[in-house]
Amino acid sequence: MQDKINKLKEDAKQLEELLSEFPDLHEYRGRWRTFLVSKKVNENPEKCYTSHACGCCGDSPLQAWFYSKRNGKEIYSDPPYVYVGDKNPYYDYSDDSQRDIWDENWRDNVKNKISEAALKLIGGDVNVRQ
Repeated sequence: MQDKINKLKEDAKQLEELLSEFPDLHEYRGRWRTFLVSKKVNENPEKCYTSHACGCCGDSPLQAWFYSKRNGKEIYSDPPYVYVGDKNPYYDYSDDSQRDIWDENWRDNVKNKISEAALKLIGGDVNVRQ
């Protein structure tokens, strides 16, 4: 039981350290797990990966998730993802069709959510998995 107490104390200490850098840090409950998120990450995230919102649906949207790492913890942007594409059902679900992320209407939709630095991580190729 002491090991469990020590682990909880260490986790609390890490969260306190993260709160000093990310004062708005909070949890976001996703479909499969809980994420730490902060709007501060929106300014200049370090990494990005893409995944579909659903693995079984043929037209599932493709999401880009932006995050930075601190003390071994991933801190995600807030919102933690934006939609950047869709599964392409005309190619046996093996390819993604990209939304035009450079399109003005799309950019207005994510304005004040995700920075230019974050969008550059996508690099215009939604099929790249990092």
